[in-house]
This record gives sequence, C-alpha cells and structure tokens, in this order.
Amino acid sequence: MTWKTHLIGGAQAGIAAAYLAGGSIGESALILSSALIGSILPDIDQPGSKLAKSDSLVGLASLLVSRFTKHRGITHTAAGAALTAMMFYALAMFRTDRESIFALIAALAVFIFVHAAGGAFSRLAGWLAVICYVFAPQIMQFLSDHSVSFSVNARSAALCAAGIFLGCISHVIYDAFNKGGVMLLYPFSKKTFRFLDIRTNTFAEFGFAGVQVLVLALLIAVLYRDVRIVNAVRELVDELSNML
Repeated sequence: MTWKTHLIGGAQAGIAAAYLAGGSIGESALILSSALIGSILPDIDQPGSKLAKSDSLVGLASLLVSRFTKHRGITHTAAGAALTAMMFYALAMFRTDRESIFALIAALAVFIFVHAAGGAFSRLAGWLAVICYVFAPQIMQFLSDHSVSFSVNARSAALCAAGIFLGCISHVIYDAFNKGGVMLLYPFSKKTFRFLDIRTNTFAEFGFAGVQVLVLALLIAVLYRDVRIVNAVRELVDELSNML
C-alpha cells in the first residue's frame, strides 16, 4: 500500500482511540497525530519508501534498519509495533516526566509542521525535531518565562505510545490486504497473513482507499454522532448505487 492509503488507516485508528480515551481536545489531537505517524513508520525498513525519501534523518535511519531486516520483516509485525511504541514511551520518560513528555510532543509537532509546510526545509524536519527534543528544557523555561502555559503528564506519554502502536498496527493490517502479505506474529511464527491480493499503486488500491475513506467518515459519524456526515455518506452511497 502507498503511504497515502496507510494514512487513512492511521486516521481510523487515531479517531477510534481518541474517542475511547475520552480526553480533552489536546489529548485527542496527540493520539491522532501519533497514530498518523505510526501508520507510516513500519516502512522505515525500505530506503526507497516515501517516508525515507522525504526526510534526510529518516532516510539515514532507514538505511541502518534495512541492514538488519528485510522489507516487511520485524517492522511489519505486532512485536515490531509494540517495540516502536515502547521506544517512543521511553523517549517521553527519559528525563523528568514533564520535561521528556514535552520534549517528545514538541519534537513530533515540529516534525509534522515542517513536513506539512513543505519547502526547502522539509527534508530537515527530522533533524529539527531532534534539536527540539534535546533543547526542550530550555524551550519549556522560555515559554514559562513568557507566561505560556501547557499541560503534559504521564498520561500524555501513554497516549502518544498508544497512538504510535495503533498506527503501526493499522499499517500492518492494511499490508495484509496486499499481495505480499505480512508475517504478523513474527518472530514467533513465520506464517504470512494475506486477506486480498491488492497490488500497490493500482486502481484496486485506489478503490480500497476510497472504501476506507467512507469507513473513516462513518466511524467519525457513529462515534461522534455527526448527522451531517451520516447524511453525506448516505447520499454518496446512493449516487454510487445509481451509477452502478
């Protein structure tokens, strides 16, 4: 699956997790953004992926990871998703709770913002995020001195890790619809799980992505009871039915 399709899966996982967590808008945004990042992280084992090519630091990390595992190896497993989530949680608890959690969240925010903004600096997003993480205590102090308040705690770290885990799992599940399948239970089992034989970057994948967008819209509508979304989806389904 392409990275765009995987982002849809990450959005589905993030929206559902945010609803179940029942936190504030800020916490919901944290879970959703973490799930979106997690949904493309497993492809770090492929130096030629969109993720690796879009950022110089991630590209370097991808080269290192690819030396230890093949594509759709450990990073495309439930164990790999758990290890990735644990790594992010450890980063969030490295210093004092408040400083490290702020550091990780700020670094993720910088990474997402720089990539979203695009331009010449987008390939440096990873390095800028690392700099932000390293100097987080100074940034916190600067914000406090200028009366900027923020709220982070151990729950924030857990929510971030949960979002990363669910995003990674959504990636693995989506790839199970791909022709190559995934070894979901590796290293405990080498059994390949494959639900369909959808080829990457084909009309079949575009159709699959379209269906998942509808699923995402319905998920939002059902969980948050947005009648407008329900009606819009119904109208779209009716139009598609008439076309067929």
